[in-house]
Amino acid sequence: MNILTPSLPPVPRVAVIELSSTAVKLLIGKDSYSILRQPFSFKLFARQSYLTYTHRLLDDNLELNADGFASVVLPEIQKSLALISRFSVDVVEVIATAAYRKAANRAQILQLIKHHTGLDTCVLAQEEEALATFDAFCLSTAYGKQLSAHPYSLVIDQGGGSTELALYHNRQLLRCDSLNIGSEVLRKSFFNLLYSGDTDFALSQTSANSHALMQPFIDFCRENVANPDDVFTIGLGKSLSHTSGDPKRKIRHDTIFTVKKLLDDYCNADIAVRHSNPFLLATEPMLTVRLGLDNYLHLCRQLGQNRIVHSGTGLWYAIFYQILNRLAR
Repeated sequence: MNILTPSLPPVPRVAVIELSSTAVKLLIGKDSYSILRQPFSFKLFARQSYLTYTHRLLDDNLELNADGFASVVLPEIQKSLALISRFSVDVVEVIATAAYRKAANRAQILQLIKHHTGLDTCVLAQEEEALATFDAFCLSTAYGKQLSAHPYSLVIDQGGGSTELALYHNRQLLRCDSLNIGSEVLRKSFFNLLYSGDTDFALSQTSANSHALMQPFIDFCRENVANPDDVFTIGLGKSLSHTSGDPKRKIRHDTIFTVKKLLDDYCNADIAVRHSNPFLLATEPMLTVRLGLDNYLHLCRQLGQNRIVHSGTGLWYAIFYQILNRLAR
């Protein structure tokens, strides 16, 4: 936690910077008093996101390229600081997720951030990230009663660098797996396989590899959940929120996706990808939808789930409330 105002007011203004595998994300509370006293509303926050594709800076030895980080990521953190200054923020928490957690040289990268911005950064453990993601949905969803009526909750969070799968029982974490099948990783795997064969081969092999990585988590769920109807399933991720294939058209928070709807979107994306020139797929958003929805559908089929509720509140909201509630007096 970074305190920017030497003498904090009774209810400080808080901001969270999330350093994800694909972006630098900024969340600022506009009015801390209202946030503490009113029901959750997106209107109470200002948010900004800067794409950095940070995970692409990881080499084969899992080291983040420091020069690349300084030229690509640091400027976006500094942009966030400029906005934080304009909003007269008192406290800022900087959190980092999968790409930083994986980085063999993360101490060097955190020191680089500290040197250029003065900010201390907290790299979230896998369990901390999972719990914050779930907490953010719980505090913001309109389906609180339905959520409480289900003893189990399943969270599928497909980021750019990794996919986090978590199973909860009465809101207590039972298991969390962080798998190397984020949306950008899937795209990279697809194109690597495309060099060895055609589009059909690349699609089928990417799916097979992903399904194999998910199997231990699926086995655990089957062993511990007797009735699939006892599970409330929550989904996050670019392939889910951009099922239209249009990156400008985001799906709203709390949207319910039936498996039939996801299958229709998957089939449409699959047809689009198979009929595209392979060399043009690098810029095709339908490829992200096709590769990502395959994993959501596989999990739903294997675990007997008929719908997914989309979460538009990432973990940064939960971190925000944790900091504000801790400091308000």
